[in-house]
Amino acid sequence: MNTDNPASSNRERELLGVLERQLSGTGDSGGDAMASDACLSRFHFQRVFRETVGESPGEVRRRLQLERAAHELRSTTRAITVIALEAEYRSLEGFGRAFKTMFRVSPREYRKLAARVAPLPLLAPSGVHYNSAVQGIISLRGTVPPRRKTTMNLTERLLDSDYRMKQSMLQMARLLSDAQLDAPLAFRHSLMPFVEPEKTLRETLDRMITDIWVLTLFDEIGWKSADGRYRTVIGKSVEEMITRLDGYHADFSAFVRRVAADDSWETEWVDRACEPAETFTYGAVIEGVLTWGIPQRIKAQQQLLGQLGLNMGLPLP
Repeated sequence: MNTDNPASSNRERELLGVLERQLSGTGDSGGDAMASDACLSRFHFQRVFRETVGESPGEVRRRLQLERAAHELRSTTRAITVIALEAEYRSLEGFGRAFKTMFRVSPREYRKLAARVAPLPLLAPSGVHYNSAVQGIISLRGTVPPRRKTTMNLTERLLDSDYRMKQSMLQMARLLSDAQLDAPLAFRHSLMPFVEPEKTLRETLDRMITDIWVLTLFDEIGWKSADGRYRTVIGKSVEEMITRLDGYHADFSAFVRRVAADDSWETEWVDRACEPAETFTYGAVIEGVLTWGIPQRIKAQQQLLGQLGLNMGLPLP
């Protein structure tokens, strides 16, 4: 690795050295392996890397792989498929999409342009790039740019509003009998193709309370709330749903505030419940809760008001 600016910190050199060993094939691949190489836990490696370098290790690694692939396209006649595989893309289509997103042209078009134009420059917050002259990483800056501050108040307000609406709905559900809560739904549909549609209003209300993805994340990263007793409540009575909703909201809101305070939106974690396991960011999980959770609540609201004989235009208290 070459750092053009002598002001680059030793810590930055160490962290980029970990990344370079992965890219050169002399180290094990994957986030856990990088963290182990740096003698840190995965969670702390993500935080330290972002604070020191200015980007997450995943962001830098993906860009460096594509920059190296761009050099191969310009300077060799090797097959694009081979270059894609070396950049760790499982398909030529996936490589093509990622390459075009970064360079604005397809790999084939980039290769055709090579004889007529200079390499297309890329901007990166960290200033870390692949350099073909040294066949490795260079840092084009001496200091990490100041971290962008954001309070993400809108996210917290959306979550709080969603919580209040769900509270009101469960209070209204108290007016229904068990027979009404368990009556078969005339129309069933699921917001996600891999999830079976709910058969009753009780199932719909139960599903809107907690997000299984969030609970999986908490298990993976060892997130512990001050009062996690709500997770032991497994019944589906309205009272038990209220208990779970209150506990889940307090737990998840505390997590969102921590993510905002640490600016760890791009911190990655591995969801081993997926087959095969997939990598997501904390920000993606929070975005998913809002993207899917609010429509799920609206669906439950429609079913609830239908059972009460009210129309959708009635505002909840």
